[in-house]
Amino acid sequence: MTRLKRYLLLAHFIFTLCFISFKLSAEITVRISMSPFEPFVLDTDPPSGIAIDMMELMNNFQDTYHFTFIMTTSVRRHKAFKNGLFEMSMFDNYKWGWEGFPVDVSKVYLKGGEIYVALAKPDRTQSYFKEFEQKRMIGMLGYHYGFADFNSDQSFLKERFHLDFGHYWIHLTAKNKLLEAIG
Repeated sequence: MTRLKRYLLLAHFIFTLCFISFKLSAEITVRISMSPFEPFVLDTDPPSGIAIDMMELMNNFQDTYHFTFIMTTSVRRHKAFKNGLFEMSMFDNYKWGWEGFPVDVSKVYLKGGEIYVALAKPDRTQSYFKEFEQKRMIGMLGYHYGFADFNSDQSFLKERFHLDFGHYWIHLTAKNKLLEAIG
């Protein structure tokens, strides 16, 4: 190999390293808040779900931003945002406590709804789910429920709707019982 070829090869190698270093340092890191909220974020090790998959797709699709996530809870996410721990939230709703925060809201691309589950009884119809105030229910601490006009205040939900709270997803099993759900 001639001396000129070695210098050109070395120059190409150095240029490539500089370009790669510049390219990596040019990425802007965007931290996304995620908390267990099935099917978007599953409480697994490591966390998985639609939001994790979406974050990976966004990283693979472009190279201006590098999306990463921090785990938080639905109760603590507003404080974490105030403290600058993240810049973005996915699969969230402005009505879920973001009023008054300096945030931009994107167009809604995915709509869902609440699913209510009750013990199936012969005389129970779908009309059972039209009224919630006299029922005893289980809910997730920090979640916002449409039947409560998205009010997540624990005391309000306990008093008005007799809502008991769990910190993790509650998987109900009923031996020899049928459960009925609507969405």
